[in-house]
Amino acid sequence: MASRNELEKAIKELTKATGLHMQITAETPEETEYALMQVKQLLGAYKEKFDKNYFLRSLMLGRLQTTEIDAYAKKLHISNETKRVLFLIETKNVVDDLFIELLKNMFPSQGKNYVVKMDHHRVVLLGPTEETGDTRYAESMSIAHMIVDTVGAEAMSSVHVSFSREMNELSDALECYRDAMMSMRIRNIFYSEQLIMPYDRLGTGGLLIQVPQNNCEEFLREVFRGELPEQLDEEMQLTISKFFQYNLNIAETSRQLHMHRNTLIYRIEQLEKKTGLDIRVFEDACVIRIAMMAMNYLNVLREKK
Repeated sequence: MASRNELEKAIKELTKATGLHMQITAETPEETEYALMQVKQLLGAYKEKFDKNYFLRSLMLGRLQTTEIDAYAKKLHISNETKRVLFLIETKNVVDDLFIELLKNMFPSQGKNYVVKMDHHRVVLLGPTEETGDTRYAESMSIAHMIVDTVGAEAMSSVHVSFSREMNELSDALECYRDAMMSMRIRNIFYSEQLIMPYDRLGTGGLLIQVPQNNCEEFLREVFRGELPEQLDEEMQLTISKFFQYNLNIAETSRQLHMHRNTLIYRIEQLEKKTGLDIRVFEDACVIRIAMMAMNYLNVLREKK
């Protein structure tokens, strides 16, 4: 059973944290136990609300009013004027304490860095920056590469990183987080081979993701002569992917695939029979590239249903 001294101590701690003064009358050990539990819950809820991680996470998820941001930031000693870049780090593994500790060691809080766990697979780094324009972009890319390389080596965990534009003040965090989340989504759908996805380098994927599903389906029917394929077979996908990777060069693609030149040409001709498009011709290659991206997009939409 809780003692009266334990209750008094908890009340003093609550007063110190909140400035609230209260007097609790508990006549029996059971009442003392219940009162102590209530005070501890109240103290825990208050501390959580004024915890930096809780504040920054709520800020990025849009759960705070604009008028609340400055007051909370001052109480938590977080500068509202510091320019920052938001890095979204995503891993297939579950984010644990060791993962968070590694990032905090890489980016210590003394340098005005904040590492915030968003969910089981995503962490955000808010890092200060004094650079602008191309120099800031280069700095952000360097930090993103350092995260990918260090986490891969130290935690044996493959991660992907997207990053936002510059945050001029804390109220920009919501929009920057949305930008980084959208960049990551576009990476996952269209550019799975890329480890880093900046918010302003979204390419064709940034355009396709805004196209309605029925328009994508109509485009694919046009390309595949009335059919709506769910996906090409793995061999064909690999062939097309490598052919694009090596700039439509037949000799280099066949060498990288350890494939005879005639076998590669045969596959290209098979694709031409299906679509009427010759991937060796630049304009046709562009159409096929977009068609493959559209198929990936539609498959993601189907999986969500």
